[in-house]
Order: sequence, then C-alpha cells, then structure tokens
Amino acid sequence: MTFLRTKEAADALGLAVGTLANLRYRGVGPEYTRAPNGVIYYDSDALRGWVLGEVHSHANAEDAAEDAA
Repeated sequence: MTFLRTKEAADALGLAVGTLANLRYRGVGPEYTRAPNGVIYYDSDALRGWVLGEVHSHANAEDAAEDAA
C-alpha cells in the first residue's frame, strides 16, 4: 500500500490537481483520507480501483446531493 498526496495522485491519473479536488468535493472521485493536519492522501490501490470502476468515493456524497438540489 502506497499513499500519494493530491499532486502525485492527480499526476498518476492524468488529471489536473483542480479536477481531482473537484471530483473529491462532488463525492465522485477516488477514496481518500484526510490527515489531522488537513493533508489529503490517496491509497494507490484505491486509485487503481477507482479507474477500473470498482471503488467509489465516500467523501462528500451528501454535500454533492445537497448542491445538486
């Protein structure tokens, strides 16, 4: 298991950092962990699963639903 910061994860996925942040905010991006200091980490296995359509974000799904309403 390898943890990547947002920039590294975005590079691995071929996305801009802002796009990955937007996906995270909307609750449709790869699963992530927020450390107590606020730094976001992505598990490389979760990124792979997300690309393959096997893993869905858990983050702000409720917030995204509220935003859409």
